[in-house]
Amino acid sequence: MVIGANIGTTVTAILGAIGATPDAKRAAAAHVLFNVITALVALALLPWLVALLEQLRIAARPRERSPRPSSPCSTPCSICSAWR
Repeated sequence: MVIGANIGTTVTAILGAIGATPDAKRAAAAHVLFNVITALVALALLPWLVALLEQLRIAARPRERSPRPSSPCSTPCSICSAWR
């Protein structure tokens, strides 16, 4: 959506260039061309970016912890309760 909005902003440049000087028309054309080219580059890089984000999400996933050791004895006392 952002890529389309970026191209959509060129409409104001085109409207502003209607009846304007040749330099203004050239600037509007450069604005449109620049936004279209950057949109195409962004779309070309999008699959790579999605794959990179997926790899980062997997890498950031918390690792499973090993279970805590059980109590050293079966008698509930203050020393052994720290193990539970």
